[in-house]
Amino acid sequence: MLEGVSVTLECRASGVPRPTVSWLKNDLDLPVDARLTVDDGGTLRLTALTLSDSGVYRCVASNSLGSVSEFARLHVFGMSVIASCVKE
Repeated sequence: MLEGVSVTLECRASGVPRPTVSWLKNDLDLPVDARLTVDDGGTLRLTALTLSDSGVYRCVASNSLGSVSEFARLHVFGMSVIASCVKE
């Protein structure tokens, strides 16, 4: 993904009792950042990506019977700036 764009990572889980969904980044709690939101369905949305958003995101669905997880690796690439000089 390119710096500045948004990305959505979905986590769909079902079960009885209904599982709760949480997200980790590089096996740590998500950083507190207004650009990162998780909706009630467990979907993680990252807006205005920066290079520091790169990493492994893990979705964990758990209830009283156990937990399961899946991961997604996110690579954020910087925008290159090409400048040219013209001599007069």
